[in-house]
Amino acid sequence: MVRTSIRELEPAIERCVIINVSTKVFTTLALMGALKYARMPVLVVDCESTDGSYEHFQDLLQKYEFDLVAAERLPHGRVLDLLFTHSTAERMLLVDSDLVFNGPSMVDDMKALMASPDTFGAGCVHSGSWFKTHPGRPDQPIATGIAWYLERGWMPFVMFRTEPVKQALERGISFIDRFIFNDLSFSHRLSFILWQRFKLGLFRNSRLSFLDPVRSVYDHQTPCYVFSDTGADVYQFLRYKSGKTFGAIPWSVAERSVWHFGGITRVMLEQENSIDAPSRDATLLAEKRLKSEYGIVF
Repeated sequence: MVRTSIRELEPAIERCVIINVSTKVFTTLALMGALKYARMPVLVVDCESTDGSYEHFQDLLQKYEFDLVAAERLPHGRVLDLLFTHSTAERMLLVDSDLVFNGPSMVDDMKALMASPDTFGAGCVHSGSWFKTHPGRPDQPIATGIAWYLERGWMPFVMFRTEPVKQALERGISFIDRFIFNDLSFSHRLSFILWQRFKLGLFRNSRLSFLDPVRSVYDHQTPCYVFSDTGADVYQFLRYKSGKTFGAIPWSVAERSVWHFGGITRVMLEQENSIDAPSRDATLLAEKRLKSEYGIVF
């Protein structure tokens, strides 16, 4: 059903949410898998797509039962903030638009783990790790101890309990990704100034270890700076500051249950105004699976 707002959705115990931004082929594949295996209401949020997505999903509504809402194109983390703020479901399963379902086992495991009211989420854990190059700059290798990737739930396929997430959002925590400049934890401005040294080739690996005593600790590490990816702040707050539990699922289960193209939305957005067909090989693969498994032809 077409909705004008997520506030219109009926209350539900669980709801699966897929956010689409001009990736209609991949989102259709994710949607079909969710309808087949998730066994819960499914919502597609279309964020100002330019590839005819909204009209395409309107057409699919004639044959398949799910909800469709149009939303403003905002940073992904901000869209998630708004979804949970206005959610009418007790739990929400977040599914990336380029995720492929292979079976129901991981969804079943998530549901079982979420039975405990103290569990705020369930899924695989994306462990913290050192960057080998500066984030977003694969041409700039760096030494261990400089840039840290903050532990979080694996956001392409994760379930959250709505109420504790809302409480985190009310405390000013957000799903939005951010950099944390950590050389002088008591001063964001001075830490940012020191971070500028990494732009200079001569000082690119200058860790300044003597600053460790005044750096904040993240995942038991004292990095010069941290990348808190989408959802990491919410995960860290609820797990380590609120004392709630995250139901961790082994990666081996995910490997059997789902498959992730990875980065399709970003690629599509980067090439949205290009005459080149973006990610053509991946698109052909998705189209082939849609045709063979669900009888949908693009």
